[in-house]
Amino acid sequence: MERFYLEKPSLSRKNQILEYIEEMKKHESQIHGDGRLKKYLDEKSYEEWVINVHNMGNEKYALSKGLVPSSTYFLIRENDDKLIGMIDLRIKLNDYLRNYGGNIGYSIRPTERKKGYAKIQLYLCLLKCKEYDLDKVLITCANYNEGSRRTILSLGGIYEKNNINKLEEESPNLLDLILDDKIDLVIDTPSQGVGRSRDGFLIRRVSIETGVTCLTSIDTANALLTALEDSDKRELELIDIATIE
Repeated sequence: MERFYLEKPSLSRKNQILEYIEEMKKHESQIHGDGRLKKYLDEKSYEEWVINVHNMGNEKYALSKGLVPSSTYFLIRENDDKLIGMIDLRIKLNDYLRNYGGNIGYSIRPTERKKGYAKIQLYLCLLKCKEYDLDKVLITCANYNEGSRRTILSLGGIYEKNNINKLEEESPNLLDLILDDKIDLVIDTPSQGVGRSRDGFLIRRVSIETGVTCLTSIDTANALLTALEDSDKRELELIDIATIE
């Protein structure tokens, strides 16, 4: 029987973590739950990262870095002492994490996926939450990541809402979803500011080009909702307003 445990990062795991990073790069896989390891490897060193993650549990230290207190772990398979994954537990949340990161971020090395290890890692981390008196945590995943969604729900997670990435954020963002025919209705009202105006123009243009209904007025959206609520949907039909005399 395979056994696993969470381990705080140490200098003795340096070679294993470097192999882990290389495997992620080879498979073009994003690294989540790494406690900003990649940034440290690019700009500083693994040794400095180990010191940093051990200090990140101190709220004063974390705040001095502009971050929230956190605790980072390696998932180790005891049978062969192999580093299987990484997970980061954010003990507190800021406004950004409440929408995009949540309390927990994690990853499993590509060659060890689809074996149920993500569920094991998340379960072990949820046990760690008790040490910090966290009786409820927020976990987020990308809309397209069905595996993560199932892992979260399998451990008692309750679906709350969908957040869609903005145009300047990573794919899939709002334009990707429109182009992939995953959105049926867009409500986009003109906004102040050059950036917002440009984004709104792109959203409306792509919606029209792909045949997605786009409303540019809240009053129109409310009128549509009222009509749908007050009408028999089975008898509704589309009418080209250009044909109305």
